Amino acid sequence: MQSNSGSGSPGAILFVLPWAPAHAGGVTGVVLNLMRHWDGGLRPRLLVSDWACRRPADIDGVTHFRATPLGQASPLGLAKALLAGPPQLWRLARLLQRSKVRAVNFHYPGGNVLGVALLKRLGIYRGRLILSYHGTDVRRLEGRLDGWVQRLCLASADAVVVCSPSLGERLSRTLDGILPAHRLVTIRNGVDASLFTPQAGHGRAQQPYLLSVGSYMPVKAHELTIRAFARLAVQFPMLRLVIAGPQGPELPALQALVEELALAGRVELRVNLRPLEVAGLMASARLMVQSSRSESFPLALLEAAAAGTPIVASRIPGHQELVKEGRTGTLFEGGSVVACALAISAALGAPARVQAMARALRQTVTRELSWEASVAGYAALAD
Repeated sequence: MQSNSGSGSPGAILFVLPWAPAHAGGVTGVVLNLMRHWDGGLRPRLLVSDWACRRPADIDGVTHFRATPLGQASPLGLAKALLAGPPQLWRLARLLQRSKVRAVNFHYPGGNVLGVALLKRLGIYRGRLILSYHGTDVRRLEGRLDGWVQRLCLASADAVVVCSPSLGERLSRTLDGILPAHRLVTIRNGVDASLFTPQAGHGRAQQPYLLSVGSYMPVKAHELTIRAFARLAVQFPMLRLVIAGPQGPELPALQALVEELALAGRVELRVNLRPLEVAGLMASARLMVQSSRSESFPLALLEAAAAGTPIVASRIPGHQELVKEGRTGTLFEGGSVVACALAISAALGAPARVQAMARALRQTVTRELSWEASVAGYAALAD
């Protein structure tokens, strides 16, 4: 059985996410943008690897399906997989064949890759297998069974994609000895320069504000940004702080922190905004402030750069690959509230200088980092 057999349509590339695409940020945003700008010959399709769906199910226009026979990487999970695995693999093979899938691209890969990897090893699926890592999905192996699963999946992959060289180095260190170095490929994230533009804000807001964009997760360090803003509140009495991102576990604690620091009315926490709303916020913000503890090649900074918004960001590898200190933005020591506050204050005090840096970064981003360029990289791997 070959998934790329048949005539007529040119075949498909199947993008796989481990969750439903409810919000367009982060990893989901990367996948949706790749699909939206896809012009690689193959038809783009989206699959959600959903353990609850033993058979393919259409939910809100997206296919949900249990893409792996293994639920938990444990002896009990393996025993269940041996019993239920063959029928599930057959359903997966049929799905790939009927859709004429020639390439499968897992984003945030894990045990969900196992089904396609097994079909590839058995010669049932003869298309390409591409694994895309984004940062928080990089993890160490947990036990022998998990190690066996990950080794099989990585050995079966035709390419392992990272969005930045620093992420590639971290992945190689974490998976030392089991990641084939010659299959590691860097394809940078892109930006939609027609959406994220200086004109998206329709002029400056009446009250100046700082903006931070990212999910409400600890790694984004929104707490640090709020505390840094609190140190500036008296010095800049008209200044506000807006944080926007997908729903996350840190939101209640951040809301409590805003109340504790008496910043109600000065700090606004927005949730699950549409890309157009984020573009408008970015274009009107005085500064984009990102205090993340760890990033790979963040969409938020790319989008702020395309919008022409000056950037103040923590000095971490994922930020340093885009922002060059004193030339295209301002970097501060990560994890330091004081350093963040000082960097913001200095940037606000030199508007002409930071705007010049923002224009320089916008030229680079809009010229070199488009989604079309990202698609071209993936299309080459899918051939």
